[in-house]
Amino acid sequence: MPRRMIYGLIALVLVAVATALPLRTLPNGSRTDLDAISAATKKKKTTAPVSKQKVTVNAPKVPANDVDDAIHQRVAGQIDAARRAISAKNWQQARETLEPLLGVVRSSNQRERIDELLAKVDAEGEIRLQKANTLYTEKKYEQALKGYRAVATIFGQRKAAHEAQAALDKAENDPVVASAFKASKAQAMADQIQAIITTDLAAQKLPAPATQPASESDGDGPTIDAALRFDYLKKLQSEPRQNALKLLEMLATLYPDTPAGKQAASDMALVKADKDLQQQMAADQNESRAKQILTVAGNYEKAGMDKIALGKYQEFLKLYPARPEAADVAKRVEALKTKLGQ
Repeated sequence: MPRRMIYGLIALVLVAVATALPLRTLPNGSRTDLDAISAATKKKKTTAPVSKQKVTVNAPKVPANDVDDAIHQRVAGQIDAARRAISAKNWQQARETLEPLLGVVRSSNQRERIDELLAKVDAEGEIRLQKANTLYTEKKYEQALKGYRAVATIFGQRKAAHEAQAALDKAENDPVVASAFKASKAQAMADQIQAIITTDLAAQKLPAPATQPASESDGDGPTIDAALRFDYLKKLQSEPRQNALKLLEMLATLYPDTPAGKQAASDMALVKADKDLQQQMAADQNESRAKQILTVAGNYEKAGMDKIALGKYQEFLKLYPARPEAADVAKRVEALKTKLGQ
């Protein structure tokens, strides 16, 4: 058989075999056996990344009994703290410790102990409230209102506190109480004047001022006899007298309708009518002003502010040329002028 024919037959066999095999085009354009493609696909699927899943870890639950025990122990500690506060008569601390426990306590025994301690707090609140009511009835308004305020603050939302706040609101809008307050403040100022007189007379070793008993005055204790106060004012030394007279004038101005204010006005009328005392008061004012100028001048000089200090020293010499300090001040003036090149 010719060689050319043999080659032709071989070509036909190869074409027949190729045609019999199932072919598929791959994404890259090549063609391959379907079984190979299937195997490759299976292999690809087995090597695909596994999707991530959120893992939830549940914390172990605390047994209910353990929770109850923790609350019980905490409440027990707070009850002990409140008992100590009551023993120390710190009623506000005791109340503030006990009241929050009412919402968390689970033991009936502990609840009874809390109620027992709060009953002691309430009893103290009632006692203080009754004292304030008694003071109010006795027209000791300032002390009464002070008591009401204390009860309202210390006992918070307890019954006594609510009653105290109601009494406080009523009293503060009562014109009678307002008048009493003014009288009380006026008397307090009069007591200051009395303290100045008593202290200065003692410092001068003069006899103590005559007093009248509390029952005859508006104060809580013996007060200087009003008829003699003006005489004692004249015996005071310069500075105490100035302080006493300033208070006396304020008392007469601020509280003219009170007993103490009326007496102060009477004393001030005597002061203004006494020529000798007026001259002494003028001398007192000059003394005070002179000392003030020298003090200010000295402070400026110490601070290195020589020009201002010089001006103050010159002011002193102009106002008080005859005072004993004038000679020394004149020397300071010359020294500062030399220093400043004047």
